[in-house]
Amino acid sequence: MSVNKEKIGIPNGLKESLKYHHQKRDKKENKETKIPVDEKISLKCLWVFEAYTPNYINNLINGIDKIKWDSPHLEENNSEIIRKIREGSSYTWYNLGLIESKRKEKDNKESQLPQDVDFAYGSIFQYLSSITILSIQFIFNNEISNNIESVINKEYKTYLKKIEKGYRYVTPFFQKESEVIRIKEQVYNRCYEWFKKYLPGLYSDELTDVKFPTCEFLTLKEGIPFKNKNKFSDYKNVLDISSRFNVWKSDELKGLYIEFPNSRKSDFYLDFTKLKIVGNLNEILSDINLKPYSGLKNHEIELYLSDFNRSLIIWGYYVLMKTVKCNLIRIRDTISSISIENIFRSTNKIQDIRKKFILLDRNVSYFMNELANFDNRILSMNVVKFKTLEEYPFNKDLELFKNIFEITKEETNIMANEYRNIRQDIETTSNIILSIMNGIIYRINIAIGLVMLILTILLIVITTLMIK
Repeated sequence: MSVNKEKIGIPNGLKESLKYHHQKRDKKENKETKIPVDEKISLKCLWVFEAYTPNYINNLINGIDKIKWDSPHLEENNSEIIRKIREGSSYTWYNLGLIESKRKEKDNKESQLPQDVDFAYGSIFQYLSSITILSIQFIFNNEISNNIESVINKEYKTYLKKIEKGYRYVTPFFQKESEVIRIKEQVYNRCYEWFKKYLPGLYSDELTDVKFPTCEFLTLKEGIPFKNKNKFSDYKNVLDISSRFNVWKSDELKGLYIEFPNSRKSDFYLDFTKLKIVGNLNEILSDINLKPYSGLKNHEIELYLSDFNRSLIIWGYYVLMKTVKCNLIRIRDTISSISIENIFRSTNKIQDIRKKFILLDRNVSYFMNELANFDNRILSMNVVKFKTLEEYPFNKDLELFKNIFEITKEETNIMANEYRNIRQDIETTSNIILSIMNGIIYRINIAIGLVMLILTILLIVITTLMIK
C-alpha cells in the first residue's frame, strides 16, 4: 500500500525542482535506502502491559479462564490464583503459560490471538498489592517482517504536500518511513484490541487516554543497530534504529540494545509508553545461554527472552505513574478553567470533575502509598542491567531500570503533593460554587415568595370584589 498523495496544483516555480527529484535524487535515495541482499529484518515480538487497579480487577478475574492457556498450573484455575495473589499469597510473579494460534487446527476453534501472531506468553505481576499487571508477549510470524522489507525496497517518487505556508517535499525516504510506521501501528493496534476484547483494564478504557505500555523487539541479520556514521538515507534510518541518543546496551543479553523514543519521529514514536529492543541476529545467536531454548521452531530467541518482562515491569510501573499523573494534570487544568460568571455551566463541570477524581481516587491513594514503601530488592531479582551507549559525566554510572525505578518513586512523591492540592482545589471550588448557588436559590426563593404573596393578595381582592 503506497502513501496517498494529495492532488494539488503544483506552482510553476516548483515543477522543475520536482522534475529534478524524479530524474536524479529519487533514484539515488531509493537505492541507498534499499535493504542489502544479505540482510534480513525481523520484527520478533511485542510486549504489551495492562494494569488492573481496583476499578478493573474483576475484568481480569472474570476473563482469564476463558483464554485457552497451555498452563503449567493446570490443577487450579488462573482466576483463583489471581484472587489468592491479591489476598497476599507468596506469589509476586506468576507464569500463565502459552497461547497458540494453531490451537484452532487442533480444537477446530477460532484462534484467540490477533492476526499474524503465532504464540503469546502471559505473566502476572503483583508487586504492589492493589495493582495486578498482566504482561503478554505477542510473538509474530514472518508476514509482518516481509511486509516491512517490501515497503522499504519499493521504488517511490517524491511528491509535494501542501502545508500552511507553502509545500513540503515528501521524498522516498519519508514515504518508506511512513509505511513502516503504518504497518507497525496496524499490527500493534490488533494486539491492543485483543486486550479490549478479552481482558480490558486501565489502558483499554478510553477515558484513560493513555496508550498501552509496550516494547517491540526487532533484529537485523547483518547490520549493527545504532552504529555511528550511518547515512541519513539508510535502511536503518528508515527503521529508526540509527541514532545513538538515549540508547542502552546490555552485557548480560548479548547483542541487545534498548532505545527510548526520540523527537525526530511522529507521534507514534513520541509516546512515553513505547520502548524498542534491537539486536544483531548473528551476535544474539552466539550467546551460549540460547542453546537450551529450542522448544518453539524459529522462535528460540523470543522464548529465551520470555522472562525479560521481569525487567520491563519496572518500565510498566513508570508508565502507570505517568498515566495517573496525566489524568491528575487534566483534572487540575479543568479546575483552573472554571469560571463563576456562568455558574450553571460551572456546576455541571465541577460535578464531572468530582466524578473523574473519585474514580481516580479509588486507585491513586493505594498506588502512591504502596510505591513509596516499595521494596527495592525487586531490582536484584532477574532484572537485566543496561548501561548507556553514549557515556557522559551525568549518565556513565547509571543502570537503566534502576534509574527508571528511582525516577518513578521520586515523581510519585511529587505527585502525592499535587494530588492533595488538587483534591483541596476541588473541595474549595465546589464550596464556592455551592455558596453562590445557595445565594441564587435563596434570592429565587425570596422572589417566588414575593410573587406568591402578591398573587395571594390579588386573589383575595378579586374574591372580595366578586362577593360584593
